[in-house]
Amino acid sequence: LCHNCCHFSNAMLEALGVQKAPAWVTRAAKTAAKVVVPVAEAIAEGKASRGADVDAGYVFGDFTRGIISANVSEGKASRGASSDEGYRIGDFTRGLFSKLTGGSSCCSR
Repeated sequence: LCHNCCHFSNAMLEALGVQKAPAWVTRAAKTAAKVVVPVAEAIAEGKASRGADVDAGYVFGDFTRGIISANVSEGKASRGASSDEGYRIGDFTRGLFSKLTGGSSCCSR
């Protein structure tokens, strides 16, 4: 998404000595990347949490499983627990809050 046909077209237009495409054209790809990359990462995390290889096919629930797994891991880290320690009530919420606030946590214990 970061180097696509829009970027190629702009390079070609520049080489031809004419005006580039409007900025919104390439900005659309950057915006899409901000959505696609986190979704792909969540799906990969979901596959890993169910014990599947990253190259395995998508199974219904991989995205949700990935979101939950990543936030629970972040919540455990936020309270100073190791990743293999058991789940505690609040790990998901603590992890979500930590991600939303950039790692600062007012609820670490």
